[in-house]
Amino acid sequence: MDLETIKRLVREKLPGHAGYIAEANLADAYYDNSNDIEREKRPEPEEQSPLRNADNRVSHNFYQILVDQTASYMFTYPPTFDLGEDALNKRVQATLGDRWQKVCTTLSIEASNHRVAWLHVWRDSANRFRYAPVDGREVVPLYGGTLDRELEAVLRRYTETDDEGVFWTVYEYWTDAECFAYRQKSGTRPGPIQEYNRYPIFDVDTGSLEPSNVLRHDWGEVPFIEFDNNNKRQNDLRNVKKLIDVYDKVTSGYINDIEDVQQVIFLLEGYGGQDLNEFLGQLKKYKVINADPDPGQKANVSTLSIEIPVEARNKLTEIVEKNIYRLGQGVDINPDKLGQAKGVVIDHLYGFLELKAGLKETEFREGFGRLVRMVLHHLGRDEEMPLSQTWQRNKIRDDLELSQIIANLKDCTSRKNIARANPLVADPDEELKLLAEEEAKQRELWETPEPPRKGAGDAP
Repeated sequence: MDLETIKRLVREKLPGHAGYIAEANLADAYYDNSNDIEREKRPEPEEQSPLRNADNRVSHNFYQILVDQTASYMFTYPPTFDLGEDALNKRVQATLGDRWQKVCTTLSIEASNHRVAWLHVWRDSANRFRYAPVDGREVVPLYGGTLDRELEAVLRRYTETDDEGVFWTVYEYWTDAECFAYRQKSGTRPGPIQEYNRYPIFDVDTGSLEPSNVLRHDWGEVPFIEFDNNNKRQNDLRNVKKLIDVYDKVTSGYINDIEDVQQVIFLLEGYGGQDLNEFLGQLKKYKVINADPDPGQKANVSTLSIEIPVEARNKLTEIVEKNIYRLGQGVDINPDKLGQAKGVVIDHLYGFLELKAGLKETEFREGFGRLVRMVLHHLGRDEEMPLSQTWQRNKIRDDLELSQIIANLKDCTSRKNIARANPLVADPDEELKLLAEEEAKQRELWETPEPPRKGAGDAP
């Protein structure tokens, strides 16, 4: 790819990507519990009401709860893959390594905040299979004109600092065969885009002793895997942001009222000539005031205070909180409401969350399928072999009720399915292996003949 082509792509694609970055930044702010109420402009002193001195800004992390709830529900037990060969399944799992669960959780959170998560795949200098999530704000996907939106290339932009402390904006253009690297100095007046004659991101072997801005790979596809949050490619903040803002404002206003109500404002009528400090001093010292007015005037003292509509506020926050969990498709794990709920009631509580998780699982299945087939490509195996994925959910459950169901179905259900449903079993295959070993020992004990007993007249 020549320099003029990368310049054209930067001019055409990055301006439209700015709106996506702003939306992702807002979702990240709410995930970090930095809601709009904390960033709103505070009124100037002359604009403040004399009855309103307090200005507390309290943000609530409902959004983080909803996002983490989805990630925990779906990926506390990450999906497993079955290729029909136990030895190959173990090789795939070993290739994915111990980071697999953490990567799954990160992808879920990234997709919830940024509408889409990206996973980059590469080989290091030791020819090991490597993969890692990439911030979606750095990725500009380029799709083909087909109905299936085939990914033709990826333009990645990010910032790095060199050894001299100079900030550079790096551009990587990834195709199904190569990566082209360019960079320009960052700042208010960025420098010209130029070739970046090394591949700086990962520890890879470029296959050449000479530095180059081109990295060739043999994946046969763009080594970026897309994980959409849902079928509409929307983030999770969209449906709950306004409700969270209302809750923040009502609660913060309530706190401000509590603080302001402690300050009583005295209305003095007929005391125009009296020193205010003298008036307050007498009130504090004697608990009374001098009612001698000025000649020809009527003296009167009254107070102003703030009335707090407690019941209305409580009812409003209750309605808003309920709608946050309902429209955010989450579960309000409130011990007072949950009580002794069992079975169907618990499943009903997770109904909305299961709807959201089901849509995300549909999108993620395709991405995980691509990942496993890239692992097969790395291992030199057939990439088209059948693949099945097993997903589990993590939720509150009644183990006693589940064990009773298992006991009732044990005579008409396979042992493998019983082992999978057993709440005490983490690895069904290992459990079946242990059961087989115990049964073999029992058969051995039953089949071993007892030694003959000695009679009374037998010689010792």
